[in-house]
Amino acid sequence: MSAFSNKHIVVALLVAPILAIGTFYAIDMLVGEQPHVAEEGREYPLMEMPGCRWDGGYCSLENNEFKLGLAVEWPAEDRIALTVTSEFPLQGIKVAVAQESGSTLPPVEMTAISDDSRTWAAELDFGEPGGQRLRLVASAKESLYYGDASLTFALDDRESSRLER
Repeated sequence: MSAFSNKHIVVALLVAPILAIGTFYAIDMLVGEQPHVAEEGREYPLMEMPGCRWDGGYCSLENNEFKLGLAVEWPAEDRIALTVTSEFPLQGIKVAVAQESGSTLPPVEMTAISDDSRTWAAELDFGEPGGQRLRLVASAKESLYYGDASLTFALDDRESSRLER
């Protein structure tokens, strides 16, 4: 006599996975952290997304629905042109490059290059490639959003080959 000929076992095998998945979502809804609307005057950290770890020229920093896209171009050998785009209008952005040695170059105020204050640009000294981090503070609706990202994403083929030498 097979175990699958018993109707109770067959029903249990069908119902158990459904109950497990349903319980998982029910508990998440009951005790999971719910996103909150940003409050005026508060500070919120931005999380570095995985694209910042590879040399692709683009990186994003996010906190829930607030997202900043960072793109880099090389106008000179030791300078980068940073462009920041946002889904929300920003009141201002300051950026600085932190060196691997622990020293931080002075912050640079970015300039809005779009009428709706969603695209900002600045040129930064980059120095010798290797281990730098970009530190950024953005202001939107009287709230501050801060974060830092590895500048590995800024390295293009020219810089990658220079590092290998």
